[in-house]
Amino acid sequence: MNDRYKICTRCVMDTSDPSITFSEKGICNHCEAYEKAFRTKTFFGVQQVGTWEEIFENIKVRGQRKPYDCVIGLSGGVDSSYLAYFVKTNGLRPLAIHVDNGWNSELAVSNIENICKKLEIDLRTNVLAWREFRDIQIAFLKASTPDAEIPSDHAIVATLYMESRKHGVPVLAGYNARTESHMPAAWSQGYFDARYIKAIHRRFGAKVMH
Repeated sequence: MNDRYKICTRCVMDTSDPSITFSEKGICNHCEAYEKAFRTKTFFGVQQVGTWEEIFENIKVRGQRKPYDCVIGLSGGVDSSYLAYFVKTNGLRPLAIHVDNGWNSELAVSNIENICKKLEIDLRTNVLAWREFRDIQIAFLKASTPDAEIPSDHAIVATLYMESRKHGVPVLAGYNARTESHMPAAWSQGYFDARYIKAIHRRFGAKVMH
């Protein structure tokens, strides 16, 4: 360990992140990003109700005469399941999108089916081409990147935006600002970058990716 090693005085983040910075008090930029996200992206009490009512009312107006007024991702996990419940009980007409990458558990599938049935939400599932996806996934594992979930994340984001464009409605995401607002850029931010995915696959994959 060299003399330049440093760890945040508040959390466990350290100079294993090459882009980390520290304040005069030794607090890292990830803690600062978390505080900013918590202040600007989370709302409570009257402010919460007012914020969501305004957003949802705008979505309802823009979605008139359309079969759906928004698109949501649904994985069967806690965040997306609550989002489905929240938008439906607040009067929106969502289309739920699920991306099946071949790794679905029986519990996740059961959760998705039960949620859509109970809430009377239409579901559309995009089943990925298994051989191609498997080859890309293995390429990321062979590359030893810190972001082996990038292929799945890219497919999910791409599918949501394609459905959003198709129906002319916005995407609402089950994003948790408390746990997903401070990922180091050097570790995992490539799910929007198709060139990055193709570069990993060209070097470590076995098949040609279309």
